[in-house]
Amino acid sequence: MSVKPIFIILISIVAALVAINYTEELIIWFFGDTKISHIGIICFKFFIGWLVGFLMGKSGNKPKDKAEFEEYEEDESGLSHEDREYIN
Repeated sequence: MSVKPIFIILISIVAALVAINYTEELIIWFFGDTKISHIGIICFKFFIGWLVGFLMGKSGNKPKDKAEFEEYEEDESGLSHEDREYIN
């Protein structure tokens, strides 16, 4: 196994152990008083962090087709035809 899956498993185990130790309830105002356990809050934050990380990993640079790039002819001066027309 590579380092990444081992790291993810270890972080998941640590998060589960921390969540198990916090079982008391908190009163949170969410448009009214709501009782939520620490486990729920920690699990919610862990899930949101995992989701954001997953989405950020999927939004990497995708390879682009060569059709998206325009080919420019250059002469020995390094200027394209459009550049030479703009200068003149």
